[in-house]
Amino acid sequence: MKRIVAILTITLLITIIFAGCTADKQSDVYPEPTGCDTSRIISYSLDIKPIMTSNCNSCHSGGSPESGVHTDTYEGLSAVAGSGSLWAVVNWTGAIRMPFNGDKLPACELGKIRKWIDEVAPEN
Repeated sequence: MKRIVAILTITLLITIIFAGCTADKQSDVYPEPTGCDTSRIISYSLDIKPIMTSNCNSCHSGGSPESGVHTDTYEGLSAVAGSGSLWAVVNWTGAIRMPFNGDKLPACELGKIRKWIDEVAPEN
């Protein structure tokens, strides 16, 4: 009987040790958040500005921005948002598609831009 208990104990310990030793990818252990929350008020500083920084400001900022469009300031961005041209270029519904020579923005980012425009582009 003692031998059976010892064998079961050793088997259990080996199972526990090897079960904990896996080669999980970091993305499996810590997955990226899923979903896109556009149910809340979209913030210029928290939502829109980072999108512009990542995708637009390299060409549309500084002393002589492309096409005279500033995406690096609230004033410049809200002007093109109010005219309808921001949505047309980022949603690829107009003749010009932005980002230039890049992929269309992800649906989540487009959703945030659309909602921000629909909320009359608040500076928040």
